[in-house]
Parts: sequence; structure tokens; C-alpha cells
Amino acid sequence: MYQIALKRMGISPEETLVIGDRLETDIAGAQNAGCHSALVLSGVTTLEEAQTWRPVPNIIAQNLSKVLDALEAGE
Repeated sequence: MYQIALKRMGISPEETLVIGDRLETDIAGAQNAGCHSALVLSGVTTLEEAQTWRPVPNIIAQNLSKVLDALEAGE
């Protein structure tokens, strides 16, 4: 599904950040499509689960505001 969306929008996975709150769907889908991933801990996933997931999401944040902070900091 991610690859279809990327193709329709005309963007590459390397320039895409997928933000989600579930490892098994949001983050796995992003990683499988070659996109960067940001996990927000406002859903069901815990920090401990996120840290043991492989590969680890590019950004792990408490909320969307913290994702923006991480992007502005160049993470």
C-alpha cells in the first residue's frame, strides 16, 4: 500500500517519513517500503517494545510535537 501511495504522489521512499503508533502495521509498512519511520508512543506501543523492534524506527517520540522537534534537530 505504501508503494502505491508513493508512486501516485511521485515521491521516493528515501524522502518520505511515515508517522505511526503501531510497530506491526505503521512502522513495518514504512520500513518494508524503504521509508523513514517515526513511532509516536501515544498509541499501544511501549518504549521497550520500540527499542527491541528491528530495525528500530528512525525516530521514537512521545507525541507528534516531539517528532517535529526531532526533525528540526536533524535526527
